Amino acid sequence: YGNIEKNIAPRKTAFNKIIYAVRVKGNVRVGKGFIINRIEVHKGGEYSIKKIDDSVKKLYKTGYFKNILVNVKPHGNRLTVTFIVSERPFIKSIKYTGNGSVSIKRIKKIINVKPDKPYSSYEINKEIRILKLIYSAEGYYNAKVKVKTKKLPGNYVSVNFIINQNQPVMVKKVEFKGNTSFSSGKLASVMGIKTVNILTWITGTGKFKKAKLN
Repeated sequence: YGNIEKNIAPRKTAFNKIIYAVRVKGNVRVGKGFIINRIEVHKGGEYSIKKIDDSVKKLYKTGYFKNILVNVKPHGNRLTVTFIVSERPFIKSIKYTGNGSVSIKRIKKIINVKPDKPYSSYEINKEIRILKLIYSAEGYYNAKVKVKTKKLPGNYVSVNFIINQNQPVMVKKVEFKGNTSFSSGKLASVMGIKTVNILTWITGTGKFKKAKLN
């Protein structure tokens, strides 16, 4: 979590001091009230390092901030506590390039990253993994996904998911061993497994889909 800058007298004099003021700096889009309502130190309250730490953790959990510093300065027997925040950029737009066999409408229903939300590398990487799973379910086990971002004015970013689905894994031949009651053709039909044929380029028949085997 963020660092706490203690620009105060020796440690023993910091305890049991009353907070003279709580200030917020660096916020642009996130309102001061939003921040104040989520911290545990307030004007007139007693100074507490634990409350400072807990406040920083709560602010990070909102997802709006990439860095938080806390500056503490003495005013006689009282202290001024300043939360200095650095906001994450907000997502202005999301684009999907090279989606191929999977419609953008379907992708949008599954992907959780949305415009007007804070940009998070962790969330973006999670969505990349989800996209790969979507394409694997359609037989594109070699699909590649990367993300390109562009900084925009006003602390915004545009996000472009660049997808290369590559060639699907195809079923050339199906073999069953030990089947006595049912023919191989019957089993393949029940399981929904089809092999490549002359119409594959039109129908997509023959794509290997692991989900059908479960």
